[in-house]
Amino acid sequence: MLSEDDAIKGHIPFVLVFATPAFCTSRQCGPTLDQVKAVAHETQKVSFINVEPYKLEYANDRLQPVLDANGQLQATD
Repeated sequence: MLSEDDAIKGHIPFVLVFATPAFCTSRQCGPTLDQVKAVAHETQKVSFINVEPYKLEYANDRLQPVLDANGQLQATD
């Protein structure tokens, strides 16, 4: 797995995607990630790095979002 830090230090071209399709709250993030995946399969000259924007934890053997008292997703630090 390539980090943004390693890509920058290694002068590796990359696309940085902030997406969390399993927990989308709009119709924008799922289709956007689908488009990025389609392009990623067509090229090997660019690395694609997805950044998870929300806090997640394992519960019942699955990744679950961390919610606040109002049931809203919590952004990562």
